[in-house]
Amino acid sequence: MNTPEYFYQTIVARLPTAAFVVDRSATILYANPAAEVLFNEHCAGVAFSGFFTDPARCEAFVCSIVEGHAASPSQSLEGDVLSDAGDMRHVKVEAVNALDVADFDAIVLSAIDTTAQRWREKQLIAKAFGDQLTGLGNRAMFADEAKTLQQGGSTAALAIFDIDRFKHVNDRYGHAVGDQVLKTIANRLVQSLPGTAILARCDGGEFVALFPGQSLDDTQRLPENALE
Repeated sequence: MNTPEYFYQTIVARLPTAAFVVDRSATILYANPAAEVLFNEHCAGVAFSGFFTDPARCEAFVCSIVEGHAASPSQSLEGDVLSDAGDMRHVKVEAVNALDVADFDAIVLSAIDTTAQRWREKQLIAKAFGDQLTGLGNRAMFADEAKTLQQGGSTAALAIFDIDRFKHVNDRYGHAVGDQVLKTIANRLVQSLPGTAILARCDGGEFVALFPGQSLDDTQRLPENALE
């Protein structure tokens, strides 16, 4: 049975996934309606890489397919796209090499907006590795960073900050005041210690800081300066 050409055209046009056809120079030859909604503009005749905040990386991605360096006929790219409307979106692109197809000689790309997924992932990471009160890392984050340094054979100095009589503050003035004390100390540590320091609130009124690549002699005055 010979299927009419318009049958396939209708399928591609109705796809909820953005679909592109690009030539060897990554110029868009065709974009379905979903693609133009994703990028918020007419796409045909435009360089595909021009939509990305890192166009060089996108160009290298297409070039690797053209030059046959891809490990398989299909490979993917993730990157940030800025539309004409000013919306920043994170997009995942899947590519299928169809350059060897007779009378086609092009690359087929599909793109999906993964912005919401990335946001959820960041929220989960922040919840798992962040202290919700102070915005610093938590015990799990600190342990993970320390393990990474240890496995890499890196040296680091360690400082521990423990608030005296913090339980007394909570008991006498209430947890709202205690929380404000913790936030104030966390901000002071962030402002006073080097930007390379790995800071975390481990428990109650206890804070810890790692100084990668530094010895105790290098950092012995830092904790004192932070609390002055």
